[in-house]
Amino acid sequence: MLLVISCHWAVNSFTFFSSVCLTFLFRKSKNQIKGTCCRTIMTHPLMWIEAEELAPIIHKQPHSVMIVDLRDDDYEVGHIVNSVNVPSESLGKQSAMQQLLDRAVSNDQLEYVVFHCYYSQVRGPTFGQKFHNLLQEKYPDNDRLQCKVLRGGWGYWYKRWRTEDDVHRYITYLPKGEDSSCE
Repeated sequence: MLLVISCHWAVNSFTFFSSVCLTFLFRKSKNQIKGTCCRTIMTHPLMWIEAEELAPIIHKQPHSVMIVDLRDDDYEVGHIVNSVNVPSESLGKQSAMQQLLDRAVSNDQLEYVVFHCYYSQVRGPTFGQKFHNLLQEKYPDNDRLQCKVLRGGWGYWYKRWRTEDDVHRYITYLPKGEDSSCE
């Protein structure tokens, strides 16, 4: 007889939850689980996107991506070009999440909804997961929208693109002297 045990655990303490399915052989005569795991399957409902992967999408297909910046007041100091600021506190309300979902679904050109915070360790993955779950619940046949989280968040994005000659293609920020909290 086969016994399938399913559990959830965090990949690491600040990222997504993964479904893990472990299949064990069950020995009927002794009512005990025998030995080893036969198969492990990991699924990640959300995907990470690298800064180097996102930048060309922003430039070549700007209408295909919605970037949701979950930071609070520091958004005004500097942010990814064309990003939308939705502070995590306001997105915690179900109505705000629903409005964001409605906005994304109603845009026929949109392919990606990318969440991030400063490091994309807590707020970005958390709200990305909530958005993904709501998308799956309300639109189970969705095959157009992909929900992703920017690896490294704003902190990595800023470090990566701030020294580029065409920095304005990647970062919108206040004039020099007013952007000290970016570093």
